[in-house]
Amino acid sequence: KREKENQRLIDSNRGNEKKLDPTYKLEEVKFDINSRNTKITFIETKHYRTIERYVTKNYVKYPIYSNWKTKTKNISKSIKLTNSELETLNLNNDNLIREFADEIINKINIEELLPSWYLKKYVKLEYEEKIKELNEEKNDYIKKAEYERNENKNNILNFNNEINKLDNKNIKLNKKKTKTQLKIEKVEKAKKSIILNIVSFGIYYLLNSKKRLNRLKIKYNNLISEIENNLTKISELKNNIEISNANIETINNSEKNKIKKIDSKKEVEKDIYIKQINEITPLQDYCIVDDAFKPLKLFSGYEYEKIIGCYVIHNREKDKYYVGQSKDILRRLKQHFKGTTPINIIFAEDFYSSKYENKDDLFEVKIIDCETKDELDRKEKELIEFYNSWNNGYNGTSGNI
Repeated sequence: KREKENQRLIDSNRGNEKKLDPTYKLEEVKFDINSRNTKITFIETKHYRTIERYVTKNYVKYPIYSNWKTKTKNISKSIKLTNSELETLNLNNDNLIREFADEIINKINIEELLPSWYLKKYVKLEYEEKIKELNEEKNDYIKKAEYERNENKNNILNFNNEINKLDNKNIKLNKKKTKTQLKIEKVEKAKKSIILNIVSFGIYYLLNSKKRLNRLKIKYNNLISEIENNLTKISELKNNIEISNANIETINNSEKNKIKKIDSKKEVEKDIYIKQINEITPLQDYCIVDDAFKPLKLFSGYEYEKIIGCYVIHNREKDKYYVGQSKDILRRLKQHFKGTTPINIIFAEDFYSSKYENKDDLFEVKIIDCETKDELDRKEKELIEFYNSWNNGYNGTSGNI
């Protein structure tokens, strides 16, 4: 018994691994919108077994392993998630960051900082889900149409079987009718003969009596009536076959129309998908100068470049503006804000008293290119007047002119 048990233990442990590859889980992402410094914490779980004892057989020791055990530890990674880093997060050199790129973006959860690869991936998933739903709708309709078509085909088959049965029945009934008719004619033509009646001991009289003639005529009429009833049933069955064939034609046309509509919807979804994909642009490494206001939180992710011009800061909650000019706008913005938090006192009061759910969204900025000092002064004055930022904004003067 001991040898058998030892052999069982040896067999059950033969080829078993001592450990498995570790598994990882994203635990926490601490993202500073102002500096873009990010601390990412993962949980590493190791799965292993230990040797509990040895079993000896033929002077050879065999290890007997324990059940699986686990050991966990935290792994921290630090990275500065500029716009450029966000755009290449799914290609990062660090295996863990690359593997959990989607989840890291989800944890940050800032719409304006969603990289193009992430947006394209989920637009594609959404498109594929819609196409899957349309394909399922199409397949369900095809199955339903096939079921209804088969029902009508089975009805036609049953109707035809009934018609064949009635036709065969009428053939037999017509034979009986012919025989009955011949008997009636024979009785009607028979002559009254006392001699034949005596010779046949009354049988001749019975066969040719009026009573028998009446019975034969009743039977004949019943046969005719049954044949006519069967013909009426056959006519009804043929009409049902026509109805079933018409139903099949309707089902076929309806199925074609439904498939056409669904395929048309798929084409529309494809066009929408292509349009959405084409409209997705990467997060910019550098600030693009155009007529659009950009969320202030984007600027902490731009690479530095010297921009000469005017800038407009807009408080979205109170609809107040500040217009300034600088020969280095990005540097000047850092004098006003640390990321999205005001350093300049003129913005601080509104920032800290704001009821915005997320104060990082409170301010936005627009930049206007200028070249000469005169152009800077003139543009600044025009913008102050346009946004009324002296009387109802953050500007203390109407400009330098």
